[in-house]
Amino acid sequence: MGYSIDRALRQRALAKTAIGDAMRMVEFYGMTHGEELAKIETAMRHVKGAPRWVHAYLSGWRECASDARYSSGKLIYAHIAPDGTLYTGHKGAPDPFKSSAPLYAAGRGGEMSGWPSGHFWMHNAKPYFSGRDMDRCTTDAQRAAMGALANPARWRHAHSVACT
Repeated sequence: MGYSIDRALRQRALAKTAIGDAMRMVEFYGMTHGEELAKIETAMRHVKGAPRWVHAYLSGWRECASDARYSSGKLIYAHIAPDGTLYTGHKGAPDPFKSSAPLYAAGRGGEMSGWPSGHFWMHNAKPYFSGRDMDRCTTDAQRAAMGALANPARWRHAHSVACT
């Protein structure tokens, strides 16, 4: 027996609300990408067994919502200096972020290529996602700037969830 269109639309609506709530909570508390993926995975239980088009719709909707965080300036990309200072090219970033423009003007922009980098929440400077840059954290100040992402067990979990 197949899915009725009404049932699929109801499940899609429930899952979209649950995913939206999870994303807003992650944003409000400045949680990591791995924590967000775990919450979204839980929200997706609403569409278990639903047609593929429901999953495709939700995946696209989630990608758009995620991209909007960058275009609205809620998430920014930054490099972490050995002293833990966060340098970004984002104009108007509040403290504790520092502009990377003076480093480039002084001919020192190349230094940043060896520093770890990541994506941070603008409102509280908590780390959201670091990719595989954790290996490049050489100082305690850099590890402190990465915060929750500096815990290797949580970092590995975030990537294993992302790849499943």
